[in-house]
Amino acid sequence: MIQIKRTLVPAIPDDILVQILEKLPAKPLLRFKSVSKSWYSIIEDQEFVDGFRLRSHNRGTNILVRKIRFGKRTVEGQNTRVYDFSVIDSEGQSVPVAVPNILKNTFFHLDQPVEGLVLCNNLIWNPTTGKIIDLPPRNPNPYAKEISEKMGNMRECYHSGAWSKYFLGFDVSSKKYKVLSICLTWFERKPIRANNDDIFYKEFDINENQVHVHAEVLTLGTNSWKFLSIDYSVQQDLSKGFTVKTSCSINGVIYSIITPHSKLPVMSSSESECILAFDLSHEKFQLLLLPRRVYVDFAGEIGGRFAIIDVYGERIWILEEAFEGGRWTAVDLFWAKSWVRMKLSESRLIEVYPIGSCQNGEILFRVSEIVSSSGQDLGSTIFGYNMESKDVRMVTKLDDFVDDRDSIVSGLVETIHPLN
Repeated sequence: MIQIKRTLVPAIPDDILVQILEKLPAKPLLRFKSVSKSWYSIIEDQEFVDGFRLRSHNRGTNILVRKIRFGKRTVEGQNTRVYDFSVIDSEGQSVPVAVPNILKNTFFHLDQPVEGLVLCNNLIWNPTTGKIIDLPPRNPNPYAKEISEKMGNMRECYHSGAWSKYFLGFDVSSKKYKVLSICLTWFERKPIRANNDDIFYKEFDINENQVHVHAEVLTLGTNSWKFLSIDYSVQQDLSKGFTVKTSCSINGVIYSIITPHSKLPVMSSSESECILAFDLSHEKFQLLLLPRRVYVDFAGEIGGRFAIIDVYGERIWILEEAFEGGRWTAVDLFWAKSWVRMKLSESRLIEVYPIGSCQNGEILFRVSEIVSSSGQDLGSTIFGYNMESKDVRMVTKLDDFVDDRDSIVSGLVETIHPLN
């Protein structure tokens, strides 16, 4: 009988194993978690996860693209919309991304990714791992009882409601992902029609409509929201109501371009937008003015700082010292003049949309051929613009129909951060 000699492979020392695993991209790492409990423990270790995130930045950032296609018709005869996602690397190579069905069938505003994670309404998605989680329920509205009591037995004469918005950020001091929630709660008189159809408001004990603002923050990995205090002046300004144009997280601060429903006292007559900044470490809000006479085509990270790009003004505005009053520095753009709304014919023109920046410092632009009458995108090309050399290179072509400008965002890195 043949004897088979079994030899045990000596275990790899942990320090050497860590050095080997550190050189691997995300996909093999995710597979290797099932090799053994020891490997799983190393790859899940917070220090290893943080190190992987930092190394991902060194490997370069990617572009996340969402494209629309039409699915089956509904009973009402409407075409259903299906969203497909892909990732484009710095060399222009495109790879499809598998996403949960809820993201394929749900529209959400696509803001810049935050250290590899993407906020999708009330969901957090990790494109690297394919994992997705629901945000936990927030605390009960602190103003609901007060409003109910004030309306009292005149409830039928008022209506109330609430509007809320989530913002995703990364706290660089604690190395934690955090979600900010801002909620506006209001009640107001219902208009009453007289016999002559004139609308008027009957006077009651409550003299004015009321709007209340409150904010909460959630640290990802926990299951509880914490109420935040808001400076009185900021609270008064936000209580006028506002809409959010875009949002991003840079160096521990969430920046949002907002449009107040009523002009703030510090805004000039020509200004309609401003910046709401939130420091994730100190949990402090700040309202900042934009540069005068600037149109915001893009607001996000450029060279590690918050910046605004004004395409037709041909300038980049870079923000410094956001929580010390804010200071803007202007940088001129020198690109191909043929990019900017060049007319190809009576029916077609060229439009330029900034979409962000690369790790190498290039600013990325989507240049699209547009049908003048309908606004339909006939095909887009992504270019990289070097701010120092003023050189322009083509990154890739997007021949398929793209929904709108917020369907392409830059700054995506790989992360193996667990969402639980």
